[in-house]
Amino acid sequence: MYPVMRSKYADCGVILGDRMIRSIWVLAVVLLGWATFSAPVYAQDWEAPFVRIFDTKSHQDEPLKGADIQKCAGWELVPEDETNRVFQGGTVLANGRLAVAFREQGPGGEVYAFNGGMPIKRAVLSPSGGRIGWLIESVQVTENTTALGSVEVTLVEKQTTSQHAPMECVMSFTLQMGQVFVQTKPVRNTVGLGIAAEAEYAVIPDFFADDIVLGAGDLASQKVELPGDNFLLQMAGQGDSILLSVSKNRESDISMNLRGEGKRRHFEHASIYYGEDGAIWFAVLEGKSIWNEYMVRGSDAGKTIDLQWKAPFAAQWRVDWRQDNGLTDSWEMLLQRKDGAYEKHGWLGTPEAVGTDDWLKSGGKRWTTVLGWFHYPCWIDNRMNGYLQPLKKVVTFEGPVLIYPINRVQNTPLDRYTVVDIVRATLGVGPCEYVLDLEGQQMQFKGMATCAAREVINPIFKEGRQKECREEIEKALANALAFVKHIRGRIEEYRAFGREMTVYLDKERAKHPELAEFLDEMKSLTADIEGYVEKRNEKIKSPAYVEELMQEFRENLLDYEGPDALERCKQFTHELTTIGGHQDELVGECRVAVRRLRQRAGLTSADMPEAADIANEIREKTQAILRNPASYEAPRH
Repeated sequence: MYPVMRSKYADCGVILGDRMIRSIWVLAVVLLGWATFSAPVYAQDWEAPFVRIFDTKSHQDEPLKGADIQKCAGWELVPEDETNRVFQGGTVLANGRLAVAFREQGPGGEVYAFNGGMPIKRAVLSPSGGRIGWLIESVQVTENTTALGSVEVTLVEKQTTSQHAPMECVMSFTLQMGQVFVQTKPVRNTVGLGIAAEAEYAVIPDFFADDIVLGAGDLASQKVELPGDNFLLQMAGQGDSILLSVSKNRESDISMNLRGEGKRRHFEHASIYYGEDGAIWFAVLEGKSIWNEYMVRGSDAGKTIDLQWKAPFAAQWRVDWRQDNGLTDSWEMLLQRKDGAYEKHGWLGTPEAVGTDDWLKSGGKRWTTVLGWFHYPCWIDNRMNGYLQPLKKVVTFEGPVLIYPINRVQNTPLDRYTVVDIVRATLGVGPCEYVLDLEGQQMQFKGMATCAAREVINPIFKEGRQKECREEIEKALANALAFVKHIRGRIEEYRAFGREMTVYLDKERAKHPELAEFLDEMKSLTADIEGYVEKRNEKIKSPAYVEELMQEFRENLLDYEGPDALERCKQFTHELTTIGGHQDELVGECRVAVRRLRQRAGLTSADMPEAADIANEIREKTQAILRNPASYEAPRH
């Protein structure tokens, strides 16, 4: 456990446990801090989290091997606080989790990850751009303690001709005690970070809707542009490494280059721009089975699939399903407790109990708007075995399924990391809350669902107690009306969004006729909102109609005790719940339309960089309307 990471994690207000856990954590931080400054540092003790800077004392023409880093034979440990070192060989910055090597005339900072064994090279970090690459010219230590080490690296462009003077760039690399990320910053002539790393998939995680997932094998072009965002995941290795880049800048697109053919095709390089804030963090989530891939066929719908994959630790594991229309549908796996019950976790780590072991064995049915009743499609049992059961209706899953740890839960080990952990630790308190928009993630619920009001009113009439329970009935009516107005308000917000988006797209089409096909597709997807409304318009009525219906009920039935009182009451509650049910379905359909628009805009910009600015604007506008959903929108299935 490493206090720099966890203190910031706690600052962001994430639930880590009860007061006892917090007390134990504080004690651990104190003891680890004491050990940091009292225990001797051994060069080869790679399990220790302390930051160390080494001089390899010799020139290396080729990248270091894992054994070189593990043995550090002939290397010299730069004494703490020494910053004027003139390196006789290469420079290695290490902290027990990562090592970043800077070789003389090397291409950049070569990042190695420790996975309980031999260090593995995962990426090379350098300035973005450059005609054919970079060469390290010098390394200057700027900070050197056991808690933090930082170096400034000067790189020059490789020269192809004498016509152009090589560009010189300077950037800094900072490693903190025990962290799984290295911070990079531009110092001079550096506009972006280049990441050379082989990856099978590139993922833009979406905390409001569905991830954008690109498989290298699905792309024919040699270069794609991903929508500007704060995060980029690169699925690397054999399911044992996730490379995560975090940036405060989301104004510029992320460029990615591809290479190879067939099964050997892969992403080989990414470029991310620093922007005004000038910092990009590069993290490596390393470990066996840290991510998993499974190919689902359309014929697998409804079948239980044993993934033959064990989750390496408890976490909120995200499942990105490929739909038959090429879009992604993002879910979170249920987790089974030791007592057999299953839980579904929210963004704050709080669990929602959804059923017992028998519940899942009997079909594990769950209900949401749009999907109706369905078998929950992904879960992890209490032996950490993963299972899938593709949906049988509404949507068809077909193609690759990706699984990765997006957030922690209460019993996630302190020394294991998820995507949200890294975001919180890197961006800090204020920015991380802004980027994750925890306030906007909160679901809104007002009043009482119409079906719940029915379950209050009908039994009272069945027992003939309507007069004596008048106050209880009135309360149910008032709450049901508040609920109807709330859901209808969200529907009207979606409709207003659709109208505003249509106007925006028409204006952009007039300015950019060359993008007509893209903009027409976006307009067609936006029109789905009003299309859903038209299909249900007669059945959802209006809040004013519901008020009149309730007033008629008060006047004619509230004090009525005739033999047909219950039957007439049921007619009233049936009409009320029919209206409420159609509203619930409609608000869910509106959300689906916006999610589809948001994801399609992001995917389109990958193949059409000239539309990137408009695509990014669409994604900004869709995020705004997706904030603070009504609970019946089923934002998290």
